Amino acid sequence: MIRRARQPLWAPALALQPSPSLRYSPRPTRWLEGGCIGAAVLGVGTYLLGSALCDPDAGGGCQQSQVMVAGATGAALGFVIGALIGGAIPKGAASGATPPN
Repeated sequence: MIRRARQPLWAPALALQPSPSLRYSPRPTRWLEGGCIGAAVLGVGTYLLGSALCDPDAGGGCQQSQVMVAGATGAALGFVIGALIGGAIPKGAASGATPPN
């Protein structure tokens, strides 16, 4: 029977190292800015809409916690939508303005 020498567990496996041409470096985008703007706009808008629809003087019988949950749900959805839109905008994109000399 032929026995192979075992490699120690800490030895690097050469086959698992990617070649330099396969390394991926993502370009920086504006996903975080877009997400924050989307969360603020849609969250505040949903909260105000819920407050207007659940006005007890107008016949609505909602609790304040329900309106806050609606606002938080709108903010979460707004963050996702804004992050998707902001992810398509690269950082440092040309804005049309010429830099000062």
